[in-house]
Amino acid sequence: MGHSHSHDHSHATVSDKPWFKDLNVYRCMTMVVLTGTFMLAEVMVGAICGSLALLADGFHMFSDLFALIIGLISIVISKKTRTPKYTFGFSRMDVVGGFFNAIMVIALIFSLVIECVERVLEPSAIEYPWLILSVAVAGLLVNILGLFIFHDHGHSHGHSHGHKHEEEEHEHEHEPQEMDAAAAPPSVELTKAEKKLLKKRAKGGHSQAVRGMFLHILGDFLGSIAAIVSGLTMTIFSGAWWTVYVDLTLTLLIIAILLRSAIPMLLKMMRILLQRVPGFVQLEALEAELKALDSVRAYHDLHVWQLAGEKVVGTVHVILTGEEPDTDIPERVKDIKRIFHKHGVHAVTIQPEFMLDIIDNSDAYCQLTLDCHYQAGMCCPGTMRPVHIGSGECHCNSPCKSMQRPLVQQETEEDDMEGLEPGDNAV
Repeated sequence: MGHSHSHDHSHATVSDKPWFKDLNVYRCMTMVVLTGTFMLAEVMVGAICGSLALLADGFHMFSDLFALIIGLISIVISKKTRTPKYTFGFSRMDVVGGFFNAIMVIALIFSLVIECVERVLEPSAIEYPWLILSVAVAGLLVNILGLFIFHDHGHSHGHSHGHKHEEEEHEHEHEPQEMDAAAAPPSVELTKAEKKLLKKRAKGGHSQAVRGMFLHILGDFLGSIAAIVSGLTMTIFSGAWWTVYVDLTLTLLIIAILLRSAIPMLLKMMRILLQRVPGFVQLEALEAELKALDSVRAYHDLHVWQLAGEKVVGTVHVILTGEEPDTDIPERVKDIKRIFHKHGVHAVTIQPEFMLDIIDNSDAYCQLTLDCHYQAGMCCPGTMRPVHIGSGECHCNSPCKSMQRPLVQQETEEDDMEGLEPGDNAV
């Protein structure tokens, strides 16, 4: 077969700096110790004193602790490159961790809801309100400390991405590409309009990231403040019958905060693990631009998925015009890559194919040359410009004469039969 592959994997996200020299490792370690300590304190004191609000805030801190541990593991593992068994590296460690984190938090929320129902049916007095207040205040201080520890990281993340993205574009423009049957194609040069679009999309993506970080921190603060209000109310109005319901109300508030972060995180991680097309990639527009290329006869097996973060991977088989490879393949591939780059897909594998490659594949031949919709078994005779394979569109009612071999071969055999004398056998 005359296939040639073009690979464009230029997102180098692995730092050369060893993990023990990375400041983020020590930031995470510090917060793991602090968060873990006060998480245990809140859970234990909440259980002993009977404060569901403090117990719920402890579960919230457990979610933070799990996220910090996964983040710490990710920082260390991300220094490792791909392995023979993990060819994509460990980019999805955050995704897997976030998925299990969300599931565990939702399970804890379910247990809290059951506890709330039992507390409503059988109210019980809350003991040692001053201890609840003290631990809740300490938990709030830990959250404030965490905000200061990660303040520089969040600031640089929000403001330096413009330069980082330009550097990544620069890498895309200069990284050599490999092909099996042709010389390395020229680099993909994006137009000013396309670069502007990429920067705008990147800015929007990081605005969402900053917004998500703010909501997470806000949730931590609200959870701690709710626990403080509960402890303060029970300290001031000690012995009042209604203080139990104040604690229950604040517990429900913390549960709502937890669900506000856990459910979107679970859905997001599921979409990534199911390899859904990222929301910021307009696949319809990408396909329309592929169809508009004069050098592309058809395409199939187009896949775009999010590996992790903003790293998006794409693969496609393109049937190029012409029956066999020629010297302008690099230019054709360059045009295809530009389309993927424009839509935010920077890790692209393109497999060019030609009619000679599929001439022996009767299904593909019938489908590509006659605008067939294979599943419906319908063809559009006479056209040589097929619609996108798998689009579900077939406006003709002429059935394929044979889905077992090319129609051209059938017509040739019929012509041969016409030239035979009666009594002769076709070979």
